[in-house]
Amino acid sequence: MKPVKYILLALILFINLPTLSVKSSPGKPAEVIKPLLQKAKKGGANAQFKVGIMYHEGEGVEQNYQKALKWLELAAEQKHTEAQFKLGQIHRKGRGVPRDYKQALEWYELAANQGHPKAQFNLGVMYDQEQGLPHNIVGAHKWYSLAGEQGLRLATRNRDLIAKHMTPEQLNESKQLIKEWKKSQGK
Repeated sequence: MKPVKYILLALILFINLPTLSVKSSPGKPAEVIKPLLQKAKKGGANAQFKVGIMYHEGEGVEQNYQKALKWLELAAEQKHTEAQFKLGQIHRKGRGVPRDYKQALEWYELAANQGHPKAQFNLGVMYDQEQGLPHNIVGAHKWYSLAGEQGLRLATRNRDLIAKHMTPEQLNESKQLIKEWKKSQGK
């Protein structure tokens, strides 16, 4: 082929690239989601979570926020921490739903109280940055500390940053809250 033909071929492929995705392949989406959907309908929390993610992100299926929420909520009600965390993210960022910090807080708390480190970190952020709550440096320190103990470096960094602005009484209060939380979790 001559160089001009290669350039034209490249342009055609580039222009049509978005239409060459897996979603446009006939039969593939049904093959991917059908077995998961069967498991989800039978109450499998992991399958419900995966189906919810697929609908939310439009992976293998047409994006549908209502179906995504339905499946994620079913999984979350079974204490699926990733589903709870994802619902917190969805409501906090307003992805497919109106932004709702109260809902985000509720879902994050459910996941955080089961030890989900990213949910703990996001609660710290919400307390620290007044996202739907009054500023609560003690609460932020508590959640950053718990997330940091599980290896989230950014949580440790944020904890250390806000600790510089806390009184000794506030630091002691945070330590007491952490101790009480751990005791309530059997740790």
